[in-house]
Amino acid sequence: MPQPMVSWLSPRILVEAALRVGVSSLFGEYADKREFQAALDPEPGRPVAYGEVDKSDGALWLDFVADLADGFDSTYAVACLLGRPRLGVRDGGRDYDLPRGRALVMGGDEVYSVPTRADYENRLRGPYAAALPGPVSPQPDLLAIPGNHDWYDGLTNFLRVFCAERDIGAWKTRQRRSYFALRLPHRWWLLGIDIQLDTYIDDSQLAYFKGVGLRRGDRVILVTGKPSWVKVRPGHEPASHRNLRYFKEHVVKPAGAEVAVTLTGDLHHYARYAIEGEDQLITAGGGGAYLYPTHQLNSELRLPGHRTPHRLVECFPSAEESEQLTWGALGLPKLARGLCALLAVLYALIGASLFAAIASGPGWWVAVVAVALVIAGTLLGYAGARSSLARLVVGAQHALAHLVLAALPALITTLAFGADGAVAGLLAAAVSAAVGFSLGGVTFGLYLVLSHPFVPRHVNEVLACQGIPDYKNFLRLRLDQGGLTIYPIGIRKVPRRWGRVAERGPEDPVLAPAEGELVAELIEPPIEVPVSRRREHIPDLDGGRR
Repeated sequence: MPQPMVSWLSPRILVEAALRVGVSSLFGEYADKREFQAALDPEPGRPVAYGEVDKSDGALWLDFVADLADGFDSTYAVACLLGRPRLGVRDGGRDYDLPRGRALVMGGDEVYSVPTRADYENRLRGPYAAALPGPVSPQPDLLAIPGNHDWYDGLTNFLRVFCAERDIGAWKTRQRRSYFALRLPHRWWLLGIDIQLDTYIDDSQLAYFKGVGLRRGDRVILVTGKPSWVKVRPGHEPASHRNLRYFKEHVVKPAGAEVAVTLTGDLHHYARYAIEGEDQLITAGGGGAYLYPTHQLNSELRLPGHRTPHRLVECFPSAEESEQLTWGALGLPKLARGLCALLAVLYALIGASLFAAIASGPGWWVAVVAVALVIAGTLLGYAGARSSLARLVVGAQHALAHLVLAALPALITTLAFGADGAVAGLLAAAVSAAVGFSLGGVTFGLYLVLSHPFVPRHVNEVLACQGIPDYKNFLRLRLDQGGLTIYPIGIRKVPRRWGRVAERGPEDPVLAPAEGELVAELIEPPIEVPVSRRREHIPDLDGGRR
C-alpha cells in the first residue's frame, strides 16, 4: 500500500516517536541485541568477498543509499534509479554511463517513522520490489546497517528483514548480523558498523572487524549511522564521534589500514566535507525521507586529530535553495492538520472561557488563566534554545502571538453582539477554533521559519513539517586499479503520479511516471579517491604519530 510522507508534527506521530525513543533507549541499556546476535551466531563470520568486475570496464560497482522508506513517491523514485541496469547522467558536457551496483549498501534508517512489520512492508519492501522485480542475473546483493529508527523496536524487525537471506525485489540480503564487512578488489574494504543509538561499539562487533583480515596498506570505506562530525564543537566532542574515532584508532589503524572515505545518512541531504589529500566525509541521506536543511551547515569543521579543518565542498540542495524552502512552513494548516486541530481546540477553550469571563464575572478568569498557562508553558518548553534566557525570549514571543490570536475573536464578538447569550459564546468559540486552525497554524509555521537559525531543534522541524519529497540522492561507487570514484546522484524533482507499465521485462519497474521522466543528475563532478595517499605525520590525541 503506497504511503504518504510521514507528518512529523502530528501529535500522534510525536507521542509514538517519543515512546519508542524511551523504550529503545531503555532496551539498549539492559538488553543489547548486538550481543544476542553474537551469542546466536558464535562463528566470527567471514566478510562478503567481491572479486567480480564489470566486464565492460574492468571495475566493481557498488551503490549506497540511506534514509529511505518514508513516502512512496520519493522512495520509489530512488529505487527505480538504483534498479536501472545502466544509469545515464551528464555533467559539464560529458556523459556518464553508470552500471547498476553489484551490491546495494543501505546506510541506516530503512523505515519511517517506526520499524513495524507493516511499515517495512509498505514503505521499503513494496517500493523496492516494484522498482526491480527481477529475476536479474547476476542478482545484486543488499546489505544494511540500522539507524536510530530501525532501533526503535530493539532491532527486532530489522533482523527479520535484512539478516534472514531474503529477497527484496531482485536484491538479495547477505548479512547475518547488523554489521558487515565487504572485501573488495585492489585491497579495498567496505565496513558497515552498528552504532546502536550512540552507545559503545560492543566487544563482539569489535572482535568481528578485528578478525576480518585487514592488512597494512588496505584502504577502507567506512559506513556509519550518522554524521557525528557535524556535532563537534571547540571543547565538545559528542559520544557518537568519540565512538567513531575509537573504531578507526583501535580497529583500522592497528591493522595498518586507513579510512579513505566515511559514508553516512541520518541528515536527509547531500553534504561532503574534505581535506585535500586526506579522508572524505560524505552524508548522503536522500533515499526517500523528508528533506533536511543545508543552509545551516558549517563551512568548515575542526576535528580531533587533524591540523587543518575539513571544508564543506558541496551540498544538495544548495544553501540558497534550502533557505528558500523554509518558507513552505507557512502552509502548516495543510501540512500538519493534526497539530492545527489541536491548536483549534486550545483556541476555542480560550475564546469560550474569555467570553464567559466577560459575561459572567471573575469566576471564569481562572479558566482563562489555566488554559493560557498550558499554552505558554508548552511553547516555552518547546523552544529548545541553548540558553534559558534565549528559550524564555523565543518561547514567550511565540506564546504571546498565539494568546493574542486566540483572544481576539472573543473580544470582537463581545463588541459586535454584546457579552450575553449562549449563542454569542458558541460563536466566539467557533471563530476562535477557525482562527486557531488557520492563522494559528500559519503563526506556528512562521515561528519555525524565524526561530530555526537560533534554535537547533527547529532546524530539523522547519523542513520536516513540510515532508518535502524532492532533492533526493544516492551514491554510485566505481572501484578499479586506479582507485575509487564516487558519483553523487541527485533527483531534483520527484514525480507525484505513476502509471503501470504495460509491457516490461524483468529489469523494468512496475510503475513509471505518468507525466514526464524521472531525471537524475550529478550533484558534483565525480569524486576521485586514489589507491594511496601521502601519509602525513599528524599528532593524535594520545600523543602518538599518525
